[in-house]
Amino acid sequence: MDSKCPSKIHLHNRIWNSIVNPFQLKCEGSSLCVDSVCYALDKFIKFNMFILDMNYEEWVQIPLPCNPCETSFRKLIEWGGWVHLVLVSGARDMEIWRLGRKVDRKWEN
Repeated sequence: MDSKCPSKIHLHNRIWNSIVNPFQLKCEGSSLCVDSVCYALDKFIKFNMFILDMNYEEWVQIPLPCNPCETSFRKLIEWGGWVHLVLVSGARDMEIWRLGRKVDRKWEN
């Protein structure tokens, strides 16, 4: 079944509002919401992570920490209030990267 993420996100915390999804992501991959920010990895896009900040009503994309990410497993997790990316390679090596705060949004190893 080929399901797509909605082309618009509807916010219900105040007057109804829609935020257009400019990346046309498929709902296949890992996603995580922490506070008012949602993070998504698309199964078919190996180089970027997508972020929806509901406070600012904007989508951004940032590069993943490895280029290309040759992994057999990718998962977003929240740990201690931080967003982490877990990568497992075909050799079963595991890497965990932490995403910096909103100011710079850089990956830390």
